[in-house]
Amino acid sequence: MIGLSKLISICIICCGYTADAFSTPSFTTAPKRHVTSSPNWHNRQHSFLQSSPEEEIDYSTLEPQVEPQRWIQLGYLSALALVSDWICFSTAAAPSSFEQAYPGHSAASIIDIFLFTNVASCFFVTDVVARIGLAKAVKGAGLLMAVGCILRSGILDMGSILGLLPDGGVDNLVPYASMLAGTVCVGAAQPFFQCTPPMLSATWFASDERATSTAVALNFNQIGIATAFLVGGGMANTAGGLADYFTLITVISVFVAVGTLLQFQ
Repeated sequence: MIGLSKLISICIICCGYTADAFSTPSFTTAPKRHVTSSPNWHNRQHSFLQSSPEEEIDYSTLEPQVEPQRWIQLGYLSALALVSDWICFSTAAAPSSFEQAYPGHSAASIIDIFLFTNVASCFFVTDVVARIGLAKAVKGAGLLMAVGCILRSGILDMGSILGLLPDGGVDNLVPYASMLAGTVCVGAAQPFFQCTPPMLSATWFASDERATSTAVALNFNQIGIATAFLVGGGMANTAGGLADYFTLITVISVFVAVGTLLQFQ
């Protein structure tokens, strides 16, 4: 009996120990270990929640950092746009003078050639700017426009100098072939002044200035058209006046192109 009672006591003790061993991790030890193993975590979370509103950045109070150079950029791009549209419609104010100087060719046809070249060049503006950058693209286009004006005005009479074209025609006007080549050059250059104002604004101007800067550059195209009718109507009444008119445009175009090469960034 004593042996049996001892055996029963040992079994009860073992069963109780086993039950405690299996039940403790599930109901007592594991939750306590989870809560007490990283006591600083709750403190850090509480500290973060308390301090983050005070450390939040109020973007409405921040002022963008812009450079004064942005107005020079805008000025040159606007001037280039003005001159390019002035050249486009330079013969529209006095079509009879152009047709007198170039028999068999109309003022409307030279404008059509300009616009056709313009449209074709528009397809390449994005790729060219992406490849070489805005500054190089605008400088190159400004130089191309100046060369086109020189071909149209005959200041250097490149065709005659190179022996490729006959001497100038009536009243120092260049041959029609030179006029045509210069028109194509300017037409190819113009999209780089007309399509890039939004990119210039996004690069140089603050968000609250971009609409204004883009509008300024685009509106200078219309000013160029108005200039063509105002100045052309007063100067291009004769073939000689037409030659002087083209020379004036060339001088202004070269001046703007040189300034762009030196100062446009």
